[in-house]
Amino acid sequence: RFSTCMEESCSIASTLTVSRPCMEEIAVSESMLASTLLDLPPDLTRSIIACLFNAQLSPLAIARALSLLASSCHRMNIEVSSLDVHWKGLAAACFSDVPPDGTSHRSWVCALLGRWLDYAAKLELPTNEQMVAVVLRSASAHSYYKHLDIGRSARFGFHMSTAAGMRDTMTEYVRGDGTEFHYTWTPTAEYRLKFGQLAYTDDSSHAPDEPLPTHLRPVRLRQRGEPTAEPVVMPQYIVAAGTSLCSTAVHFDGREHLHYKKAFEKLQAEGRSSLKGVHYEGDVCDSSLQSRHFRSRVVLPPRVLDTLEALERWQEPLGQVLLPLAAGTEVQAALGQGRYSRYGEKYENAIAALCARVCELMQGSAPGGDLSERGGEVLQRFSDECFAGFHQKARFHLLLAALPLLSGIYATCSWPGEDDRAAVAELAERATERWDMLAAVSRIVGHVKEAQGDVSGPPDLSFAQSGRTFCNLVGCPCVEHTCGTI
Repeated sequence: RFSTCMEESCSIASTLTVSRPCMEEIAVSESMLASTLLDLPPDLTRSIIACLFNAQLSPLAIARALSLLASSCHRMNIEVSSLDVHWKGLAAACFSDVPPDGTSHRSWVCALLGRWLDYAAKLELPTNEQMVAVVLRSASAHSYYKHLDIGRSARFGFHMSTAAGMRDTMTEYVRGDGTEFHYTWTPTAEYRLKFGQLAYTDDSSHAPDEPLPTHLRPVRLRQRGEPTAEPVVMPQYIVAAGTSLCSTAVHFDGREHLHYKKAFEKLQAEGRSSLKGVHYEGDVCDSSLQSRHFRSRVVLPPRVLDTLEALERWQEPLGQVLLPLAAGTEVQAALGQGRYSRYGEKYENAIAALCARVCELMQGSAPGGDLSERGGEVLQRFSDECFAGFHQKARFHLLLAALPLLSGIYATCSWPGEDDRAAVAELAERATERWDMLAAVSRIVGHVKEAQGDVSGPPDLSFAQSGRTFCNLVGCPCVEHTCGTI
């Protein structure tokens, strides 16, 4: 009977997050469950109800289930209220504050969750394009290539607000209002068109051994058109779901920054083990734009170490495939005579020709010969290892974006003329961080949907796994050629 009651309890808890038209059916289920539980000894009844606090559901779903169970009869209300220690744990998962003296954890947490439900009902779900756009905006909102260090420790957060893009709850940004002081300044109407009601926060880098607060900074949501209304506190577990860790690599194309060049040289000389653990940044990075962080303690992100190791392992096979292609007739004809700029037409045409040849190799349509037989396999295996974790088409995009570095064409430009294959690690890390940011946005939208009665979960991100959307998201520098050849 204990097992049967527990299954019924969890079934009801799951049903409670569904849209409200089926409330009569839920009430019948509650009554049946309450009747079953009331036949048990009180201590066993409380034990069964307490199990709901550990169910594989969101805190909101648990609170809804328990509140509806408590409303079924006076006895159930008493039993649910008696589990204050469990309500205290649920409150801690939702809010960083504590209830006022004389207020039970149950009534306090249910009141705050009720305010969140009312607020979420007013929110408009973003489009896929708006989700990608807010990631791009947050990733480039400031000069993170110099403000953040190379360790992935800065918390970037996303949330939704009815006052997103506004000066305050009553005033919108408009041109000529005297506030246009930063390159990210955007009129409220344009902000809403691009990003909907999505908003973001950023953070500074943290040392690996620096104790972080137990809770993330609370997100207090303002209500548009209600300047005197008390802000609504977004539950902490939702704040955590909308948080992603970032490093200096999250900013735009960093091939000129040389963030990982020194680390790559150290790996080549001493092996990967020499880069593990905590380092002073100046010992593993000599980028001039990172000079303010040289005394900071950092841990190199795992993606960076994996990519640098793959670059070292595949250096010779890649050279045997790509160097002949870069010296081929099509590429050299595009470059022509003399020096060239990486922003000029010669460079763009040369990279387009190189991408076309690589696509032929990987699709098996290149002219016969030893190069065509092994070249496609080498590039495919390197791509699978270097960009592991991404969708197959995304790995292809990233490989094509890395070709200027791997082939040496980028290094022979007129400025600065340095060979920095290690910048491939920055490309991979930036793609990883920005994809994780998009996943955080998706989770936030999923929690808003749940609060609105839709339990279908976060939006599917398959739309961003390839094509122009993926290239724009992760900052592939060769977006036109990459998208045009897949």
